[in-house]
Amino acid sequence: MTATTTNEAIRINWSDGDRPIFVTTRDEDRFIVTAQEAAESMRHHGKVAQFRRELLDIFQLLRKWCVSQKARVKACYFVFRTSGQVIFVVPVSSTCDFDLTDKLTSLDIEIASTFSLLRCDIMQIPGYSAETISTFVDHPSETITIYGDQRRASS
Repeated sequence: MTATTTNEAIRINWSDGDRPIFVTTRDEDRFIVTAQEAAESMRHHGKVAQFRRELLDIFQLLRKWCVSQKARVKACYFVFRTSGQVIFVVPVSSTCDFDLTDKLTSLDIEIASTFSLLRCDIMQIPGYSAETISTFVDHPSETITIYGDQRRASS
């Protein structure tokens, strides 16, 4: 098969349904997908890029917020769970900091109203020890430290 190059656009329409599309990648992998699958793939590609931008923006927002709350916040972690993303905040106090809880509620509202693809739960973990995070996370080694480093704390 001879490949030709042209400047004419290749049109793929959702309405083409199950019409097969043959795609060859740069490294010569070959795929056959339907027109509907190709159209959906392009939509998802845009969302993946937006998700990445939002994730980095949330990390930056959380870091700044933790620094502004350093009198109350000892550490902050971001975790991907099968049920969704979770932000764990460790207070300086060994008991629940109710003022911090109010501030976390405001932070939760800010995140929900600012980011459209990334949904997060925020939890305060008072009385934190090195083993505590494992009760909340399937794989503690995959926890992203946003602020502080309590995973090395002793029990």
